[in-house]
Amino acid sequence: MKKQVLALGALLSLTQVNAQESSVLDIVSLEASYGMAVPLSPTENIKAADYLSFINFQGAINYKIDDIWGLRASYAYQSFTNKNSSKLGVEYHKFMIEATYNILTAINQSDSYTQQKPFEIVAHAGIGGAFAYREIVKQANKMGNIQIGLKPMYTLASRINIFLDGTYVINFNQAYDVASNNIYGGTTGSYLTANIGLQLKLGE
Repeated sequence: MKKQVLALGALLSLTQVNAQESSVLDIVSLEASYGMAVPLSPTENIKAADYLSFINFQGAINYKIDDIWGLRASYAYQSFTNKNSSKLGVEYHKFMIEATYNILTAINQSDSYTQQKPFEIVAHAGIGGAFAYREIVKQANKMGNIQIGLKPMYTLASRINIFLDGTYVINFNQAYDVASNNIYGGTTGSYLTANIGLQLKLGE
């Protein structure tokens, strides 16, 4: 009898742990996206169109605080390379922490909408840092970043969303432009990204 009680207790404990893990997974999602990036500044003496990047990857993990607010940690890679010379360009490795805000859910908080909501629009903004490397000389430029973006999402299945993500990024202490010309003392730079991607909810 004692062994049976112990076995039952162990089973209940395991069930409780599994339930806790499931509840954590219900508020976590992963995402991956790919798209383009457009340099905005500094672009003195160069044509920004010559450095239009179609090598723009981003991976992120989302944590849902409630139906409206959340947190997002992301890594992004961009490669701005001159269309006529592969030796002219800059690679970015960017790491960000952001707050997310579900706009449509904030506007309509009815139970019927929050349970279904096949379409969502999520705003995100935050701070982070980046490492930039010139194509000619692999010398790292450490920068601070802030960014703000908008992410419309559509539910394909119970755990899968497809989304578009448009983001405006500002670099602080940028030491050179996309053409790899030195800007002594650092400056402020910026670029836009436009991605399409998939989001996978780990729970639910």
